[in-house]
Amino acid sequence: MADYHYLRSALLFDETGAATSNHELVKSSDFDEIRLWSDKVYMPYTVDPIGKNIRPNSSLHALEIGSMKISRFRYGIPVHLHDFSSDTGVGMVLTTLQGYARHWQNASNYTETARGESFIVDNSRVEYTGDFNPDHLQLNVTFSHAYIEELFRKITGQCAPEDLWQARVKFGPGNTSWASLLEYAIRMMTAPHNALIKSHLEESLGTNLIMQWAAASGFDLNNSAGIAPSYVVKAERYLQHNAQRAPTMSELAASAGVSGRALHNAFKKYRNTTPMKYLRELRLQGVKSELQQAPGHVTVAEIAYGWGFSCLGRFASVYKCRFGELPSSTRRRAD
Repeated sequence: MADYHYLRSALLFDETGAATSNHELVKSSDFDEIRLWSDKVYMPYTVDPIGKNIRPNSSLHALEIGSMKISRFRYGIPVHLHDFSSDTGVGMVLTTLQGYARHWQNASNYTETARGESFIVDNSRVEYTGDFNPDHLQLNVTFSHAYIEELFRKITGQCAPEDLWQARVKFGPGNTSWASLLEYAIRMMTAPHNALIKSHLEESLGTNLIMQWAAASGFDLNNSAGIAPSYVVKAERYLQHNAQRAPTMSELAASAGVSGRALHNAFKKYRNTTPMKYLRELRLQGVKSELQQAPGHVTVAEIAYGWGFSCLGRFASVYKCRFGELPSSTRRRAD
């Protein structure tokens, strides 16, 4: 069973029990100073304090294990986190050690985590918004989507379905293997001569993450019938790399080496969508990202045209249906 007393003070002490600042990145009441480090450990995102005239009492400690980062983080005040960047190709496992957190599934429904409970989200695939109470203390793992995707293929011999990556799920506290593994990994990484064990720990964390993710989302790792064939994954990657120029169905099918009909049916079976709907989602996400990041002189129309949306009225309607606001509103909030 995991030692939660140890985990609450993880990264604050060395292997002898003596206090150490080796893993301390920042301890501050200044949001800009905190953001410099939180953007590096996690990804760029926006934090809003819940309440007026309050300042954080934040601390962030972290260590790296291969492509992963384990971090102990708190703001010390109630906060609302949103607009996480999808461009860094990472996701998070957020484990609550103290207080509670609300992880929003949509505008009206959330999943709450208390002590010992964890929440998984792949920020490279889905949006994430969370609220954290003033007593919150998190022990988080930032993971590379590319590493977990390749590890899934190594473990199962198949490609994971996109539905798995898009699942935002909670697990624990009854299943303590994740917390126990975190404890073990931190103890090993804060001990001398840890370099030899890094790759072992990275793979152990990744494997356990896949198991927890699959179990919590109802995906059977032993059932290969639910795993998409390689040509579906090949088509997805082709669309991801060429979304801005909006390839045709025949071009996509040729890139995957199958007929258009076979590809359409496989997407329906394994992804619960169609290739063209998947492409539209990629283009809309691309537009949104540019609306949030492009220089101020770049207009909404220029960005939309750049992603192949030629009818601005239709584009605005589709965008609002998908994101709940007009593209002009997204642009104004970014300025």
